Amino acid sequence: MSSTVFSQSATDTSQHTNKDTTHYKFFPIPIVKKITQDLLRFDSCKENLEKTNEELMEVYNELSLKDSIINKMKIKEVNYDSIINQEKIENNLSENRVKNLEFNLGVQQTKNKFTSIFSGGIILILTLILIIRH
Repeated sequence: MSSTVFSQSATDTSQHTNKDTTHYKFFPIPIVKKITQDLLRFDSCKENLEKTNEELMEVYNELSLKDSIINKMKIKEVNYDSIINQEKIENNLSENRVKNLEFNLGVQQTKNKFTSIFSGGIILILTLILIIRH
């Protein structure tokens, strides 16, 4: 690459090369090559940094999405646990009601037996009394 490079502070694009160039600074060609390589590397690094930042933002967005999904799943787990606990409480209450009803049914059956035996005995006694009186 053979070109003349100007320093930034002395660059004036309005002047032609035919005019006085004493205020321009010229660099030797090896220095110009190194400057060009450095500028190309800088541009490449800048582009690479932009791509890396974009990829990083995508990763952050994915992580954010995954975190929100995990948080929703945790909330669902807590809800399921509370539903299970509520069902256990209701199940225990139902079991207690069934046990009380079974006990009350047993008591009623016993009362019915005694009542029917007592009623039968009274009817038998009354029948005997009626038979004896006649």
